[in-house]
Amino acid sequence: MLRQVEAASSQAHPRPLLEALLEHARAVLAADHVSLRSNDAAGWVLEARFREPQRSSDVLGEARRAQALHRSLIVHGPAVTYVHLRDGTPLHMSPQIERMTGIPVGDWLSGKHTWSDVLHPDDQPEASASYGEFMDRGESYRGSYRIVHRDGTVHWVDDQAVVLHGANGEPDVIQGVAIDVTASKEAELALRWSERQLREMVSGLRLIAVFTDMDGRITDVNPEFERVTGWRLEDVAGRMWAEVCVLPDDAGQHTRFQAALAAGRPITHLVAPLLLRDGSRRLISWNCSSLFDGAGRPTGTAGIGEDITDRAAAERALRESEERYRGLAEYNVAGVWQTDADDRLVYVNPALCRMLGVTGSTELLGRPLSSFLAVGAEGRASHETELVRLDGQRRTALVSAVPLRGAESEPAGALGTLVDVSDLRNAEAALRESESRRQWVLGELLRAEQAERARIAAELHDDTVQVMAATLFSLDRLEHADGADAAAHVRTARELLAAATERTRRLMFELRPPLLEAQGLGPALNELAIQFRRETGVEVRTMLSVHRYQEPIELLVYRVVQEAVSNCRKHARASHLLIVLREDGPAIAGEVRDDGRGFDAPAALDRSRMRLHLGLDAMRERVLLAGGEYLLDTAPGAGTRIAFTIPLGADI
Repeated sequence: MLRQVEAASSQAHPRPLLEALLEHARAVLAADHVSLRSNDAAGWVLEARFREPQRSSDVLGEARRAQALHRSLIVHGPAVTYVHLRDGTPLHMSPQIERMTGIPVGDWLSGKHTWSDVLHPDDQPEASASYGEFMDRGESYRGSYRIVHRDGTVHWVDDQAVVLHGANGEPDVIQGVAIDVTASKEAELALRWSERQLREMVSGLRLIAVFTDMDGRITDVNPEFERVTGWRLEDVAGRMWAEVCVLPDDAGQHTRFQAALAAGRPITHLVAPLLLRDGSRRLISWNCSSLFDGAGRPTGTAGIGEDITDRAAAERALRESEERYRGLAEYNVAGVWQTDADDRLVYVNPALCRMLGVTGSTELLGRPLSSFLAVGAEGRASHETELVRLDGQRRTALVSAVPLRGAESEPAGALGTLVDVSDLRNAEAALRESESRRQWVLGELLRAEQAERARIAAELHDDTVQVMAATLFSLDRLEHADGADAAAHVRTARELLAAATERTRRLMFELRPPLLEAQGLGPALNELAIQFRRETGVEVRTMLSVHRYQEPIELLVYRVVQEAVSNCRKHARASHLLIVLREDGPAIAGEVRDDGRGFDAPAALDRSRMRLHLGLDAMRERVLLAGGEYLLDTAPGAGTRIAFTIPLGADI
């Protein structure tokens, strides 16, 4: 008896697909006859004829069960299934396509939309090329790409397809499955990004990073490890950490370290030496922990190490410095102290105990520093104040202090010194009094000298000059007397008297130059230069930029320049002379320079042998007594330069 097996389809199938379907049915059903016929109500109907009725019944049941399972999988499964010809003509598209793309199934089957319409623009070139290559080769295809949903969201799709061959063995139909893998893809990308970030962070750290497996073999290191140790990753990968970087003397500590990590206990701040490639060592502070797989099983260790070699050396130097400081403070002649934030003494050295009249520091510790000072040390770097000893005696003290700050910059007290300057201040007061008396004596000497010069000038004018003038008049009358000899003698006498008169007038000018008193330094020194040039023929240049000053200042400056010019006239044999005078801040600066023959200054100023340069020594003494500076620069054949400064506020 023959039974008929029917399978209905709602879609029209072209002949290549039908032939492929018939071939597949013959192989699977093992029927005696298989054929397809068209049915207006059901589309295409597959007929299979069997000689055995039982076989026909079994096949029919299996077909129905398979059909139900297939339909359930197509309708309820998460994947999109599709079938199309090689030319892209759609044959089948499962309903899930609308959830994946937002486009109804009908639009896909009608050809209104294709995969190119939903492919992400960035992925379209590569995905299209890959699928085209698959179509050309006729092999299986698998690819991942992004599609753009109708609502604008982006989804990742994992696409797999195979080729179904026709009766002639040519590829005719493409059958595929597409699954939305957005969640897993995003998780994968996030994991990759996290791993990249972690690797970049570890690579950029100025800390050593080392990874080992459970046997202690090195699996990875970062660039800082390579920089510090001199080892490259390819040199140490797969080698035992203990063999490469652990000193033999530290093998026991390393074993305990490995045991702790194997037990899952993290290692923090373990300080151990690290052996470098060149045999030297660095001191490293390690923080290490175990690594685990997804099931929680330990897979290795990760260690982060900080090179503290320089810091340890600095801390050691700091401790040594603190010891030196304490020794310096203990034996310092100045009082050294430290207070807390409440101004209470927490440290005093023996010198401060002696200053305050106590035998030991216990009598001072805990007491406010301000209780011993008339003006406290806070807020002032250095100042003088009155020191009050425990016995009531008062002394003058110089207090210097610097504030101390805590970890968060809060006030934590002060550190400073205290020096008893009572004896020093008394000596300074005595010195000031002595200097005042010296200045007064110097002024009196200069005033007496000036008065004497004025007296001499007056006497010369009233006596000597008058006599010489009368003599000249008498000689003028004798010139017309008889006798040639008388006339000659008279002329000679007149010439001598005229020269004497001129010298007398010059002497009066030098003793008390009238221009200095009337017009000041500028005109007086210009007149001195003109007179020097007229008498010696030396080229004189003046550069004067001064004003009017107190009479003692002007007189002292004039005498210094006058003595320098006189020295040039007497000894220099110069061709050029330069006189410079200018106001330089709170002082007058002067310079007299010639291009003469110069002299041996040390020999000339040797008091035991001094003959011709008494004026230079007196000049220097006058300037120094006025609180100024004096410089004599000369050598044989090199000219002479005399420079000086005189304070405008000098008490002369």
